This record gives sequence, structure tokens and C-alpha cells, in this order.
Amino acid sequence: MKQPYNPEELTERVDRIEEGLTKFYDVLGGYITTLEKYVLAVDRDLADARDRIKNLELTVFPNLAQDIKQVRDIIGDGGDKSENPLDKRPR
Repeated sequence: MKQPYNPEELTERVDRIEEGLTKFYDVLGGYITTLEKYVLAVDRDLADARDRIKNLELTVFPNLAQDIKQVRDIIGDGGDKSENPLDKRPR
């Protein structure tokens, strides 16, 4: 009975597939590394932006933190919010 493929030919084809997969994994690893660096850079930028916004808010509105606390004291901070007439959010 004749074999559909020569064993040497099969070995050669498997070697080519293996080389292709190795190249693919190398490229994929490079993309993953680049993505991780990008995510870290974006996280740093967002943290910096949050800090700048917070500092700007506290510079322009120095009593902001105290005002927010007073508003929460008035409208409540729990299950009683829906019963408070000053809380205009939908129930």
C-alpha cells in the first residue's frame, strides 16, 4: 500500500509549520510587550490628570471637600436617600 506522504516530506512540512509558529509567537510577544507599555503609560497619564484636576478644583474651590460633606449630610448617605425631599434623583 502506498503512503500518502513521504515521511521526510511530512517532517519537512512540520518543520516549516514550527518555524512559522515560532515567528508568530515572537511577533505576538512583541505586541503584548508594546501593549503592556502602552497601558502603563496611559495609567500614568490618567493618574497625573486626576491629580491635576483635583488640585485645580481645590485651588478654584477651596471649600469643595467640606461642601460635598455638607451636601451628603443633608441628603443622606444610605437607604434614606429616596425619602429625602432634597434628593431630586429618580426613585
